[in-house]
Amino acid sequence: MLAKPRHHCGLFAVLCGIFFLQLGGVTPADTQHSRNKFIVKIDRTKTDSLDDFCQYLNSINVTHSVAHDLTGISPDNFYGASLHLDNPADKTRLAKLDAVESVTPVCNVKQIAPVSQSFLSKPPPQGRSPDGFSPHVQTRITDLHSKNVFGEGVKVAFIDSGVDCEHPALGKGFGPGYKIGFGYDLVGDDYDGSNAPVPDSNPCTPCGIHGTHVSGIVGADDVGYGFQGVAPNATLGMYLMGCKPDGESTNDIVMSALLMAVRDGADVISASIGGLGGWSKGDALSDLINDLTGKGHVVVLAAGNEGSEGLFYAESPAAATNALAIGSVESKKQVVFQLKTSSGKSIPYHSSGVFNGTDLPIYATSPTSTNPSDACQPLPANSPPLSDSIVITRRGDCTYAEKVANLVSKGATRILFYMNSTDQASLSSFIDGAQVAVLSKEDGESIVSELSRNPNLKGSFSPEHSFEKRDMGGLVSNYSQYGPSYDSKNIQPNFLGVGGNILSTVPQKMGSYGTMSGTSMSTPQVAGITALVMSVRGKDLQALKLKKILSTTAQQVPADSGPNDIQTAIHAGGGLIDAYCATYSKTILSVDALPLLDIPYFKSQQSFTITNEGDQSYSFKTGHSPAITVNTFQPGSRRVSSTIQALPGLSTAQAQVSPATFTLAPKASQTIQVTFTLPSGLSPELLPVYSGYISVISDADCERHTLPYYGMAGVLKNVKIIDNGVDTDTSRLTLPRLTDLHSQPLNGPIAFDGTNGLVLRYRLTFGSPYMRVDVISANATLFNEGPSPTAQQMMPDIGANFTFSKGTFMGANLIGMIPTSNTTLVPRTVSADTIVMSWNGILIAPGQSRASFMIPAGSYKILFRALRVNGNPTVDDDFEYWLSPVITVSGSPALQTPDLQSPNSLREPQSPVDSENYPSHVGSTYPLVGPPGGHKF
Repeated sequence: MLAKPRHHCGLFAVLCGIFFLQLGGVTPADTQHSRNKFIVKIDRTKTDSLDDFCQYLNSINVTHSVAHDLTGISPDNFYGASLHLDNPADKTRLAKLDAVESVTPVCNVKQIAPVSQSFLSKPPPQGRSPDGFSPHVQTRITDLHSKNVFGEGVKVAFIDSGVDCEHPALGKGFGPGYKIGFGYDLVGDDYDGSNAPVPDSNPCTPCGIHGTHVSGIVGADDVGYGFQGVAPNATLGMYLMGCKPDGESTNDIVMSALLMAVRDGADVISASIGGLGGWSKGDALSDLINDLTGKGHVVVLAAGNEGSEGLFYAESPAAATNALAIGSVESKKQVVFQLKTSSGKSIPYHSSGVFNGTDLPIYATSPTSTNPSDACQPLPANSPPLSDSIVITRRGDCTYAEKVANLVSKGATRILFYMNSTDQASLSSFIDGAQVAVLSKEDGESIVSELSRNPNLKGSFSPEHSFEKRDMGGLVSNYSQYGPSYDSKNIQPNFLGVGGNILSTVPQKMGSYGTMSGTSMSTPQVAGITALVMSVRGKDLQALKLKKILSTTAQQVPADSGPNDIQTAIHAGGGLIDAYCATYSKTILSVDALPLLDIPYFKSQQSFTITNEGDQSYSFKTGHSPAITVNTFQPGSRRVSSTIQALPGLSTAQAQVSPATFTLAPKASQTIQVTFTLPSGLSPELLPVYSGYISVISDADCERHTLPYYGMAGVLKNVKIIDNGVDTDTSRLTLPRLTDLHSQPLNGPIAFDGTNGLVLRYRLTFGSPYMRVDVISANATLFNEGPSPTAQQMMPDIGANFTFSKGTFMGANLIGMIPTSNTTLVPRTVSADTIVMSWNGILIAPGQSRASFMIPAGSYKILFRALRVNGNPTVDDDFEYWLSPVITVSGSPALQTPDLQSPNSLREPQSPVDSENYPSHVGSTYPLVGPPGGHKF
């Protein structure tokens, strides 16, 4: 052990920069994380305390301060801290210490915002029965309530925005004996991600809109309005991570909340947090979740609301291997408001908030209801002012934002979109300052027709609301995220809850009740269902067993592409949860899904077992139900498609299941063999994803299982990663490219003198297991080293502390690596965005020393490379790379290289660990144009 500490480590509470994705925007490569803050997991057997560890770091000149001490919360589950390093290059030195198990960056974590929300101007009508509440009927929660199963004795914790503890439906109090019985405020009401946290022991706050809504989904009492939570007898906990509407937090704060919830005895932990990811592990938060769930703790996470981004967009940390990732289906009923016309009609509109106004002129932007470009262009100059009108416009072909911009330019403040078809859309309350809502296709066409006969038609908005059947009810929500993860460790989502148009509690100052839509609504529903299941099966139900039960007892979800089509498993997971069967099923499968991988690693022979834990025999028959197959890419494009369509014809896999029938005695098990045949007639370059369900069905209620499977009828390693489309700035130059710190093209030599530097601008169109940027000599020549590894040489397990010490690439010697470039498990971005990576001239030497040094004067090239999915980092040909034009460095100040020797038990091991883990988030949607310099695909 080290000597006892002589002083305490200093505290550091300033959080890292906030990361936003903006269309056509610019994203610094280090803004998703704090460039100088890292989460350090420490081996408790090799140091007496955090103070002892800090003292040692000071002794080897690793200047630092402690941001968050995580050693004392739940040390059996995590022992470590987040540290601020004065020199980020010291991260490599930290990772080499014997006492350090891992070093990963502190990253920003964003609460997953609802797709839409509305606050009722008056409570729901009194006297209604909660038994008919559609989200509960769809998931058979109502059937459990009829058996008096209400979650008694189970503790459900939320990591969220705080809660209005004085809400009548939430118990009107906080602490032991109250419905909201435990929790903690980790940051304070005013925390926004950029200021210092002000923690206290009370998570109650009227600003917790989202937190109050999810609390009500699980635990609200019926106080006369016909609404109650999934598990109203459960005890709730709240761990406040920030209550600002656009609030940010950091993964070390969320890790603290997780550890507190475990320490405080939570049986279920629910969180609607996330960010770009796509990998099942590698960041500190995902790794902690995998550890906790592996020990049995249940962590339920929102899968995300970026369904429009297409396939392979698994959210982090929901993509963690052992997490329960929850997608969303639409409620079969929704809240609607009424527009009353001067001709006596009452027309329902679907809105995230009630409109105001009486006797307002109704104005249609097109005299016909068939114009596909209605309001897609600026309105004619002779259009009337629209500030005091109700504007009716067809959904059409362009985006909502484009239409609203054209209408707002004429003063519009109230806009009603009528749909192109029977589809319904969920919109936020406002777009570009205008209030927006949705009408059905039939109602919109009726108004346009009536206006042609009565141009003086007026309308008034009523505050009354009602519940109406939805045409899209029961289908997977359009916004719900698609999987799978890049490494096929998680089907993503695992299963679905009801998340579209969900009525629940909101803070009393907001009206007490409201509706929201999103996977952050389906997630607490599943957390509540878990509480119901545990109250019957027992609180010792392990997370991984629960995952199998929920997945395989779920209800298959139809696709809207055909009357008999089943939704792809990478959008539906196991299906919509059946709470009743999850509670009472006596048989259980050994797995929750079958990943069949891509073509090189396809294994046609699969098996699983079913075990009868009950006291009677069941007779089963097996079968196969293919789901729709979808393409990742569109022909001619290398960017993941946002348009997801079922492929026609026989594009599904075939499966032979044996035995076809069998009888399962009490306490017995049966192995089931499945032989898969890849689908034919597909285009591998479009990376088709096929899926379906293997069924094991008995005649007994709830002894019916469907096991999802999925695979890729293409080759992941063939997918292109480095985007060579045009930049998002005004230059429209091709990427990747180099500029100075002022975004100007490099003209002449550059001097790293503190006032200037070099910037690499780039995007990635697909995930990469490993990315880095090196400097090589200007006269270096790259050559191809040989073929890629065979299927038996699949890529090594790349994690946050992946070891890579090779000093050459395709025959060229590496002079040094740009410190902030070395990244493992990299995702792609939400939409068109340019990543900006700045460089101040400091390099990290290759080989054993890992010493930092300033690049000397001379001529060089920048080598930017990304490892292909399933590639092997020891094989140069498995990288995609870009080589810059020659740059000339005129001179730089000297850099003092720190001493790398360490004399005692915290010494640095001999094998170097190259793990500057900076998760740059990249991606875009631009046409292809050739890049400057060299480019290899």
